[in-house]
Amino acid sequence: MTLKRFPFILMFLFSGCASVPKVVKEANFPRARWETKMSIHDLEKDKTQSANVTVLGEKAGNFRMEASAILGIPVASVVIGPEGFRCALYRQKLFYQGPLNEEALKPLLHFALSPVVLKNIAFDEPFQGGDWKCKTAEDHLLSECRSEKRHLAVLWSRNGEAKSVRIEAQGYQLDWLFDGPQTEVQFKPDTFRLEAPGGFRVIRL
Repeated sequence: MTLKRFPFILMFLFSGCASVPKVVKEANFPRARWETKMSIHDLEKDKTQSANVTVLGEKAGNFRMEASAILGIPVASVVIGPEGFRCALYRQKLFYQGPLNEEALKPLLHFALSPVVLKNIAFDEPFQGGDWKCKTAEDHLLSECRSEKRHLAVLWSRNGEAKSVRIEAQGYQLDWLFDGPQTEVQFKPDTFRLEAPGGFRVIRL
């Protein structure tokens, strides 16, 4: 082997190693932060709304989502905690609060879905209650969950730590793309606090 060829071989080896995604065995971290992208497609009107969504969550506790438009303009904040569900829609100046029921996310997603389902999706936890039936793939991570009663299907595809989740509902399709989780995170005491901003109309669900 000549010295001239040696650097090119090293470059090939290192570039090959860098392209191999880290494989997730199980979502066993207690808290995490994700940078995600979410799009909701209205199948009847053939219109799509998209947003960047920062997700902050504790597996056994609170959960928060911060949605912003592509230019970084805040769109919505969602918090799930012991007090139930809270959601601020900034463009509409509306603030929703109430229990964690299946109508809570309708003002945001346009179809009925329990906020707990979004938390379960982030942490790869099986859905509980009702007629939800979930399956896992060979890696023992969730591959799909379905509810015939709710006319909902949730489908996972994965690439190492990244994942893509599709929710199929009556008249709508939601696609949620996750980067790998940031698991070395600490949350401030007010991270999961959300109050109605001044001038917002408060709607109790």
